[in-house]
Amino acid sequence: MSLRRRDILTIGSASAVAALAGCLGSTDDDTSGNDSTNDSANDSSAGSNQSVDEFETTDLGQDVSVDGTSVAVSAPDVRTSLVSETGRKEFALTNSVGSHYLLVRVDAGEGGPAPETFTLVTESSGNYDPSTPTNGNPLAERGAAYDPENGVSGGWLAFTVPGGIDYSSAAVAVDGTETGWALGEAVVSSLSEAVPSFTLESVDAPESVSAGTQFDVTVTVANGSSTDGTLRGLVDMSTPNSTVKPFSVDVAGGETATYTEQFFAPTTAEEVAFTLRTDGGNQSVSIAIEGGGANGTNASGNATNSTGN
Repeated sequence: MSLRRRDILTIGSASAVAALAGCLGSTDDDTSGNDSTNDSANDSSAGSNQSVDEFETTDLGQDVSVDGTSVAVSAPDVRTSLVSETGRKEFALTNSVGSHYLLVRVDAGEGGPAPETFTLVTESSGNYDPSTPTNGNPLAERGAAYDPENGVSGGWLAFTVPGGIDYSSAAVAVDGTETGWALGEAVVSSLSEAVPSFTLESVDAPESVSAGTQFDVTVTVANGSSTDGTLRGLVDMSTPNSTVKPFSVDVAGGETATYTEQFFAPTTAEEVAFTLRTDGGNQSVSIAIEGGGANGTNASGNATNSTGN
């Protein structure tokens, strides 16, 4: 069965993602649906004039005593979008236009410092307070946020940091100590790069499939910047038993890449629609189901993923 582009409706760009979410089953009273949001207002410069030169730095993962409690910061990761879990089989996609997310892991003993006492300190480009891009929801890839007040003494902490700025050095500091955790050259370099610019170019699928058979949906993504990056997204298949599936694809600067998911056609519907929401735009595609109808059984199955350049 050959694949061809069909019935593709461009829903909007990444800046219009929040408007899409309200059309996908959530209501005004339901904030835990499969949303996509833009976090461009979440950059947070700290009021402190603290400088990297004002304290000793230690390696990531090393324990530091903060008011008698052992604390360690480790596992830094720079990304442009986040997939969070908003409920059982429910996800939200958040991206920050023009900024990177710096994620670190914080592990603390009993009575650890509050998240807001941490600061990202840079050599000459300002300091940044922690941000809350997922409104407290756990990340699909990294679990719960650091929140000792609510029993999470080991979890991630986020900083929203403008891209395209030369951060010569950076460290994560915490109130109550003169020591900070120095970020390595690779992390600082990633923060300094311009934020990748993704475009969801196409969604390719068969025009029709037989009920109960397997078929592919292939996404093509372009990166219009010179910065390598990872596009993240959610794919939603409109069947009663379907789930929203997060996905990601690495795209080199100036290149395109593809992502393919395999599905089983349901036998209880005459048509199935897919909605894809990404930090490079959103699209929908519909596929006719031959032999599908109300008397059949739902045969939609688990997807398998593949990527390529």
